[in-house]
Amino acid sequence: MFSFIENIFVVPIEYEVITKKERKLERAKMYDLQEKSSKRICIVAGELDAKFYNEDFVRIIRKKLETIPDYQVEMLFSKDERLNFDDKILKIFKENRQLCELIKDGAFNDRLSLYVSKKRPENHFGIVDSSILIEKVHKQGDNRDVLLVHNYIELVEKYKRYFNKLIVSSEDNYVVKLTYDHFKNCVA
Repeated sequence: MFSFIENIFVVPIEYEVITKKERKLERAKMYDLQEKSSKRICIVAGELDAKFYNEDFVRIIRKKLETIPDYQVEMLFSKDERLNFDDKILKIFKENRQLCELIKDGAFNDRLSLYVSKKRPENHFGIVDSSILIEKVHKQGDNRDVLLVHNYIELVEKYKRYFNKLIVSSEDNYVVKLTYDHFKNCVA
């Protein structure tokens, strides 16, 4: 009976634009979505900005991974496409050490996956369950407007498929799934 009723009611699609001047609001909204999430976080970022992917972000995903057995977190980023792979690894560890520590000893098996790519992804976005934040295309370090969309399942699914394509190496871009072994030379 309830499944019939659920099919009658449609969850409305909601959206909002957050301007580049409202960076703190963007961060607050994403943290709120992540705190409330129950399934998955999927992120494509450029530099993995330590101001955004900080101890608050790490605390949220650690809590989710520890309390929800099938929770998934996947992240793709380049950090700085001008750097060679070894220098990227050093910079990632230096600026995002708490995030790197989450993959230590395979703590969350394959439920937490960090991918680094040679090239900076052009399109940046973050999926949290049935919501997606899409950044306006921008250059490294530039502020940008973002579009936050809730309950548009087809759009979320399209971007999940896009993410799955991005994490596969191609002729002009290598992508590496990080393990804690990548950071063994960084630990002093």
